[in-house]
Amino acid sequence: MEKPFNYRFFVFCGTSIALGIILSAAFSIKNYFIIVLPPLVLAVVALVAFLLTDRKAILIHALVFVILYFIGAISISIVIDSATAYIPPEVESGDEITIKGYVSECIRYYPESDTTKVLITDLSDGGNEFKSASAIAFVDGRAEIGDKVSVSGVAEKTDYSEIDLFYFPRRAVLEFKSDCHGEVLQNGGGFFYSVRKYIRNSLKIHLNDRSYSFVAALILGETDELSFNELDNLRSAGISHVFAVSGLHVGFLAAFVSFLLNLIKIRRFKNAVLVFIITFLYAGVCGFPISAIRAAIMCFVFGTARSFGLKGDNLNAVFLSMTAVLIIFPQWLFSLGFILSFAAVTGIALFGNMLKTVFSFLTEKLALAFSVSLSAFIATAPVIVYVLGKVSLITVLTNVVVIPIVTVLYYISTLSLILTSIIEPLSVSFVFVNALTEFLTETLSAVDFGKFVALGSFTPFSTAFYYFNLVITSDKINANKGIKIISAVAAAASALLLV
Repeated sequence: MEKPFNYRFFVFCGTSIALGIILSAAFSIKNYFIIVLPPLVLAVVALVAFLLTDRKAILIHALVFVILYFIGAISISIVIDSATAYIPPEVESGDEITIKGYVSECIRYYPESDTTKVLITDLSDGGNEFKSASAIAFVDGRAEIGDKVSVSGVAEKTDYSEIDLFYFPRRAVLEFKSDCHGEVLQNGGGFFYSVRKYIRNSLKIHLNDRSYSFVAALILGETDELSFNELDNLRSAGISHVFAVSGLHVGFLAAFVSFLLNLIKIRRFKNAVLVFIITFLYAGVCGFPISAIRAAIMCFVFGTARSFGLKGDNLNAVFLSMTAVLIIFPQWLFSLGFILSFAAVTGIALFGNMLKTVFSFLTEKLALAFSVSLSAFIATAPVIVYVLGKVSLITVLTNVVVIPIVTVLYYISTLSLILTSIIEPLSVSFVFVNALTEFLTETLSAVDFGKFVALGSFTPFSTAFYYFNLVITSDKINANKGIKIISAVAAAASALLLV
């Protein structure tokens, strides 16, 4: 009898730690029995199975599950508890207070009012310190990650212990209204801050205003200076993800660095390690977005496998990077960036090859482009509907058309920054960046992509049914053709319930 699927150890690892995080966060370590029940049941089942079969692999896998499960459960509970442990009890909602802290995330810059909405950590109010807590506030001027700020105004307490799905890492204990007064006390420092500042200043000098806002968003992932209308139109087209520093960006940098290292005879594992270090530093310059860290880890996994003559497995690479990220940042499991990033690459790993054969009537490059775009879309559509309440019906087509242009723009922009930093006269290359950016932005703004958007509503049952049938249809599940056809039809039917 054929196995239903080919076993992948790192998929097992990623699922184990994710389950521990989800149950622990859902019950906030208040109901120990429910949290302890899954590993307890598995341990009993594994012991019985071992006694019946004498297979040590069963006990080893049970042990791996228990360890990773409790790592996830304990780490997320520490994140939740530590965030509220140091708030002075005398601070009540509606009080006017003054706090100081450091900007850990620039949520949005508002050019019309010259203020930045920020997430502040390492808080203190003069007499007390609550470093594990965070606050959302508004700061005058253009704030940067790493800046020390002071904020005065009316603050509201939030209930951090409740899961705010998709925005959990940004959950703040205190939230200030937009009329608060915030100012930058001290600019940040260090390598990441300096490089990010240099890139932004260099782009500002050599590009016009519209090109600057687009290219800065593309290279650094900062959409702050894109207008709301422009960003909304790109979301309606289904291509706003190009501003999330991810595989597109990290992949180019990794390939470029690997090529240079090969030229100087640095190959195999040393090459993979150096590529990982540089791509990780790039992620740091961009503020360590989840998608960039995931892409850097995946590049390292594939580079290492290639250096030892092994064939990289997409699903194992995805879940290995997922496990590594969740061990360090368990709260990211609930963030929109994490869910969309990993759902997209998992979809590509599951359906990419299968859909490529569906589009085999096209040229190889077009078939690959359509299969990748469609794979990512069908894997992320329910999440997009949940968050935005709508979904683009032409996202596959727009991605196939726009991504190659955006890729070229990213390559030229990055190379222009490198060349200009070496020899200033080479800044003439930014002329091409301006021209291509203006062509792209003018073309995109000329189309009202809102006409191609369908409103949707998220339902847990239809979504679970959709994903279940979707996985069955993938080429990673060894089911007969009839079952796959039925599952594909069922997935399509449940998808219609979302729209």
